[in-house]
Amino acid sequence: MPQTKAVAILRPRALWEELKELPFSEFCYYAAFACYSLMCGLERTTFEWFLFMPIDVFNVLLEVAALFLLAIKMLIQGSRPVNWLLSFFLVSIGFISWTQSSVGSLFWLALFVVCGKGIRIRPLAAVALLVTSIVLMVTVQFSFAGVIENIGIASGSSTRWALGFQHPNSLGVYALLVGISLSVLRFGKNPAPDIVVLLCISVFCWTVAYSRTASMLAIVQIAILLCFYNAKTKGTRRRLTIVFVAMIVVIAAFSFFAMVAYTPSNALLFKINDLMSGRLYLMHGYYELSPVSLFGFNFEAQAPIFHDEYGRPMFFIVDNAYCHVFLRYGLVPSALFFGGYAFLNKYSHFK
Repeated sequence: MPQTKAVAILRPRALWEELKELPFSEFCYYAAFACYSLMCGLERTTFEWFLFMPIDVFNVLLEVAALFLLAIKMLIQGSRPVNWLLSFFLVSIGFISWTQSSVGSLFWLALFVVCGKGIRIRPLAAVALLVTSIVLMVTVQFSFAGVIENIGIASGSSTRWALGFQHPNSLGVYALLVGISLSVLRFGKNPAPDIVVLLCISVFCWTVAYSRTASMLAIVQIAILLCFYNAKTKGTRRRLTIVFVAMIVVIAAFSFFAMVAYTPSNALLFKINDLMSGRLYLMHGYYELSPVSLFGFNFEAQAPIFHDEYGRPMFFIVDNAYCHVFLRYGLVPSALFFGGYAFLNKYSHFK
């Protein structure tokens, strides 16, 4: 998709024209991504029925549609025998992890990766923006209409509202995803409109959902946009990329250290844990349940170590992405995931 059309895709008629120009194999991939993204979104809402059918049935239909479309994409794109073998290996690892952990996210990630030949980031961002916006708007509207439950959680003297999502943090995440998708779609252009949207999202996440992480990440996204927009030379962008990657490495290293070494007797870790609403305590608690697994661990089969505001058992609550992947999916899948992430950072670029 030419960069000059990146903004035009936001308009329905322009989007339809872009879709008509897509090769069929690419269309299958983006349609599969839309199905899977919609399924992930609906799973985090309080919908019990959707389009006149139980939500579980609707999500299964979305999964089947995504699998069918990805199979078509894989057959059309073709590949060398060694790539077929590598694809089978990656998908198998994802499937094994699914059976061990009871969560299929890495299986789906492997499928989208091996079927991703010729796929471009901007159309993916457009699909993500479209789906997340629809999920957010429909869920909030149905919540206000009283069709689905609006969960409220007391927090001090105020109330955190989920507006149709299962938790206020999920509301914050989907609001943030709208802003990130928009900024990816418009990457390289004047960031002023993106900054306005992200500032509104940050305020919304803080005041309505009181999702502090989502609110702060919206501000971080603004800082990233400003850095890269003002970096006019390839060398400057390369240095900025190195700085950001170094920051990620440091954060990941500290995350794993805190997961293993957390103890209330350590004043620094205790203070950080308090500022992060007990995140370090939870990371360490789940690490003690399963320090190392090769292909994942099913925490739902264990006694819960945490209950939500209503006393319901929460079997796995680890918000840190690095520790979450390691604990939930196991050593082998997480090594492949982090290796692939490093490869992506080194070789990918916007097209």
